[in-house]
Amino acid sequence: MSDGPRTSQVFFAAFFASLIGGAIGAGFAVSYLASENERTTAQASATAEARRRAIEEEARRVDEERRRLEEALRRAEQERRKLQDDARRKAEEEKRRAEEEAKRRAEEGRRAEAERRRLQEEARKHVEEEEAKRRNPGAAKASCEFAAPALKDVFAHETDCYFLQRTFRLAIETAVDGGEPSSWTNVRSGSSGTIKILATEKRADGVMCRTFEQTVTIEGKTMTGSGKACFKDGAWRIEA
Repeated sequence: MSDGPRTSQVFFAAFFASLIGGAIGAGFAVSYLASENERTTAQASATAEARRRAIEEEARRVDEERRRLEEALRRAEQERRKLQDDARRKAEEEKRRAEEEAKRRAEEGRRAEAERRRLQEEARKHVEEEEAKRRNPGAAKASCEFAAPALKDVFAHETDCYFLQRTFRLAIETAVDGGEPSSWTNVRSGSSGTIKILATEKRADGVMCRTFEQTVTIEGKTMTGSGKACFKDGAWRIEA
């Protein structure tokens, strides 16, 4: 409490004491001072309580803001990690696809090169065969890899083997059991033939085999043979 109010209170007390005088004035003065002290104390307590509540309310608001910011930071971190994971998975998927595409192209290139070499080798053999026939008209007939064992060495011309091989591969891979025969004709040599798939079986070792029947017509004479081809090491091979 400052000196100003206190001085005023004393002044009024003295004033009343002088007016009323005696014990009554003194008692009134004491009662007045006590009442003023209580009022002043109550006001001070109310002010202090109001300040305390204001401070607590501000502290509560600060704490709520802190929690709000922490939650926002947590969500931002979760979103950052999610975006990071999505970007990583996307990069890994693109890398995997690129690797698969590179492998596919490499495999296609390898197959194309193998096919080019095969055709080149067939052409070379054809030239050699033609040259041998030209020099020796009585030379042995052509032998075809994809012919039934009984028909392997009956072909009149090396080019017959090309048409037989192409038709054999198509039939063995796509024809149904007992379906219509697949046919071929070599206009150059006059030879022709058919291939018919008879049955398909899977051996105990897991190898797929197909039984077939072939006909070959050479110089007007038709010959028939049968055999079995099995898929081994990535290719169809005729069993002896």
